[in-house]
Amino acid sequence: MSKKLTVRVIVQARMGSSRLPGKIFANLQNHPVLDWVTSRLQRGLFVLKQSASINPELWVATTVHPRDDRTSRWCYEHGLRCFRGSEKDVLDRYVQASEGLDDEDVVVRATADNPFYCPLRVADLIQTHLQKQPDYTFIRGLSYVVPEVMQVKTLRTLREVALDAESREHVTPFLRTPGLHSFPNQFKTQAMPSSWNHLRPEVRLTIDTAHDYILLSKILSSISKQNNPHHFKTVSLETLYQAWDEMQAIRLQAAMRPLVPKHAA
Repeated sequence: MSKKLTVRVIVQARMGSSRLPGKIFANLQNHPVLDWVTSRLQRGLFVLKQSASINPELWVATTVHPRDDRTSRWCYEHGLRCFRGSEKDVLDRYVQASEGLDDEDVVVRATADNPFYCPLRVADLIQTHLQKQPDYTFIRGLSYVVPEVMQVKTLRTLREVALDAESREHVTPFLRTPGLHSFPNQFKTQAMPSSWNHLRPEVRLTIDTAHDYILLSKILSSISKQNNPHHFKTVSLETLYQAWDEMQAIRLQAAMRPLVPKHAA
């Protein structure tokens, strides 16, 4: 009997965000952001479970800093496997979190500031990667609702060759930016267009700042009154966000429009 291929989704999560500290536990409709992230990724992995040849896993990779004791404890309480590693060298954290996997297995890189991963698109991108078998599959410009996919062997090679600070912090720039290395053909990459599978790259479904959090909270409150917050379609939120954004732009234009003086009688 052949060994199942393991697809391990690793969510990088930490309390020490410079722009919005503690955002992974910010409240979104009575659920912390990290719960949204992991729950929606788990739904994507459930689709993959239908294949008898794939063993899907979900891990959280946090830091050894004491403030992430809370992150580790939350994972334990919710039945999630958690690895703790370097806060600054995120690439090394990913490699260590992939321990126990074979080079032929697959790692999916997700981040804990993207609470609205699209389960169906997540599964579709992983399947696309498995069909073509490149070293690395990604959405051009990266996506707030679809993660990145790579071979474990690729991740381990990156730790040895990607020594620049940007790659150590953001993990994959070396694969996407030929100028960072001397061998542009060293890795076989599969770049999907930013509009792949009807993605809307202009819709900012992420929480990087307080403004992002306030805006998404308001939009989410209008949709989750009628839907389980973990089970609505990402496309519904994308549509609402775009409509809200357009409405705000119209209001701003109206506020900036100069008053037309009345003609004298």
